[in-house]
Amino acid sequence: MAAEVVCHASKDRLAAGRQSAVAVWSAGDVCQEAPSVVTINVPQESVRSVCVGKDILLAGGSSLHAWSLHTGQPPRSLGAPLALGGSGRQEVNSIALDEQRNTVYATGGDGGVQIVDGATWTTKGNLAIPGHLYALQILPDGTLLSAGEDGWLRHWDARAGSEVWSVCPHAELPPAHQGHGRWLNALAIDTSGTWAVCGGGPAASVWQLSAHMHLATVGSPGIRAVAVAGDQILVGGRSSHLSRFSLNGAGETVSTPLAAITSMAVVGASSTRPVVVASGPGPHLAVLPGAAYCTTMLSTIN
Repeated sequence: MAAEVVCHASKDRLAAGRQSAVAVWSAGDVCQEAPSVVTINVPQESVRSVCVGKDILLAGGSSLHAWSLHTGQPPRSLGAPLALGGSGRQEVNSIALDEQRNTVYATGGDGGVQIVDGATWTTKGNLAIPGHLYALQILPDGTLLSAGEDGWLRHWDARAGSEVWSVCPHAELPPAHQGHGRWLNALAIDTSGTWAVCGGGPAASVWQLSAHMHLATVGSPGIRAVAVAGDQILVGGRSSHLSRFSLNGAGETVSTPLAAITSMAVVGASSTRPVVVASGPGPHLAVLPGAAYCTTMLSTIN
């Protein structure tokens, strides 16, 4: 199977990584089928996660790397998050950037979230979280959401190092392999941090965060990617179709040229017309303005 593309978007930029390279576009170029403005090679790596901010690009594989988008030079490269259980280093599956507080969070194989000071690029702490983790999201107040193969969505006060609350959306299922149990492998939030959607297990579930309340269950087994665009919930997985739902559960499907959808990002998430970017096996990204039909294909790394 062809190597997959992973993608992430900020207000101003889109980043996509595949194999040993990462490409970056400005937000205005995403719908124009334009070439990337920056392409950076990550030697001897297989990129599993990317994160882009206003001035910084982060990529994770067997290590966590960062580059200045002004100079293209990496300020530092850290090893992957250390396994708290002592079984050695693991891959970096997810990266979250808190630009307001200049803090990077990275997680991967054997439990734990590594907390990195963005000014000094030194590790300033770890969160001990059970299980193999797949997804992180930063909320506007600086707290953190995590999701992983144990099936739990957890809300953390990273500064205090304590769990705020947690929920297991598919607690009735065993913690089995992806797609056959309660495994969670995707996580997204709305721009206000009011609600979150987590994908994995038999379906995606939507949660109101302050009330810890379940709002909806959408999608079907095999989910690999979730996103939030305005008031729309987007779900992708084994097929070429992206499913689009409202909070009341009403949905429709949108066709893409991709063989499967394994990663999604939303460019201009807070705008009135956000642009959804989906990726999967192979070097291309499908661009869907307004979370509607695919209008453009971007090429990343062959």
